Amino acid sequence: MSYASKSVKKQVAYGMLLYRNESARTAMLQAQQENAFPNVAEDIYQLITTYDRGEL
Repeated sequence: MSYASKSVKKQVAYGMLLYRNESARTAMLQAQQENAFPNVAEDIYQLITTYDRGEL
């Protein structure tokens, strides 16, 4: 996960918050673990190999 904004200034400010604040980093890591798809790398690999074999 990452922080997205159209403002570079806001992105930098949030990056500095994460750099300086251990609680914010911990919260972000926990959110990543709770929301990330555990098999996404395998899914991407399967998609690429299926495409490469001409099956898509």
